[in-house]
Amino acid sequence: MRSSWERVQDYETTILPKAKQSYELLHESYKARRAPWPDVLMAQRFYLGLRIEQVANLVMYRESDVAIRGMLLTGGLTIPPSPINGGHIDAVPKPR
Repeated sequence: MRSSWERVQDYETTILPKAKQSYELLHESYKARRAPWPDVLMAQRFYLGLRIEQVANLVMYRESDVAIRGMLLTGGLTIPPSPINGGHIDAVPKPR
């Protein structure tokens, strides 16, 4: 869980802001006719791909967090199966 949290924080503090800044700079350069449009699209695609990875990292972190914090409650609220009656076919050992 610690590594997934570090990955989430790394994306939020470093990777995503730099990718967004790069995309915005290229977009402004395109508006000033200094950068070709395919470069802007590639930067945008890269940034959006990183955002998708960030969502996947958040999901992985939250799933592991819920699993760890709720370990004691897993299956604790379900009704246990009833015991088998003596007259039931599964109550006696099966012949071999």
